[in-house]
Amino acid sequence: MDPEAILETARDDPDALEVSMLLELYDAGDGTTRTLVLRSIAHIARDDPSRVVDHTERVRAALDDGYPVAEGAAALICLELAADYPEAVRPAVPRLVGMLDEVPPRKGYRAAQALAPLLEDGAETFVPVADELAAVVEDPPEVETPGPEELAEMSDAERKQRTETLSSRREEIQQDLSRTYGIQEFAAHALVEVATAEPEALFDHVDALRMGLHAEPAAVRAASADTLATLAGADPDAIDAAVEDLVTLVGADTNGVQAYAIRALGQAVVTDAVDPLREVAADDDIDEDLADLAGQTADFLADQN
Repeated sequence: MDPEAILETARDDPDALEVSMLLELYDAGDGTTRTLVLRSIAHIARDDPSRVVDHTERVRAALDDGYPVAEGAAALICLELAADYPEAVRPAVPRLVGMLDEVPPRKGYRAAQALAPLLEDGAETFVPVADELAAVVEDPPEVETPGPEELAEMSDAERKQRTETLSSRREEIQQDLSRTYGIQEFAAHALVEVATAEPEALFDHVDALRMGLHAEPAAVRAASADTLATLAGADPDAIDAAVEDLVTLVGADTNGVQAYAIRALGQAVVTDAVDPLREVAADDDIDEDLADLAGQTADFLADQN
């Protein structure tokens, strides 16, 4: 049976297909066929995840297919199953986390989407992969495009060809950039939960969290500051290396990021932060709740001297 036709049927009439039959085709197919079969199973799972959940072990095995696009399709099936059957997907957490920085970015983004529901009730599952999550926050996947200097070194013909290619892929590149932001945001939020479950697992990753404080997405900066606050609550000395970064954020970021940074400075008992916090508290242009938080934290820290 033509895999393209199967995919079309899966989109239009998923009840017409049997998962066991599709898995037989998967076993006999090349990389393209395996990808199309897995995408078909993902459509079935979206329509009725109960029809696929008994085959989750096969789906988890397909995450190591060896053909990157097929692995991404297997992650898509996990995404469709995770909300209704989190325990069926949970054994795949280490592999899905490993996918976060793999190419193409669509693959890592699907992995992040599949992992997100598992954080809600079972953050302890992510403690063993804290190192990998911290690495994604510190050094997220990139969308590689040549910069001005690289383009300047090319011949006129090569530069023209590359520029035309980039122009034709502009929308795709933007989508991949958004996916890399989403991947880093997931990893940062996962570390918030890891810090709550077992802060000691992140004591050696303060430098990675410092990088998160300077990430492009504000959600990553906020989550990194939140994680540092939790670590400081467990051991005020644990985040010494990040204190200067946090003080900088207090006076120069969005309200959400500032609030977590203020909390982290309070938890770490950073008495040198009293003056910067009082400046924030006295700023008439900032949110009233944030000003109150800064003032209360400054008072608390002043009393520690």
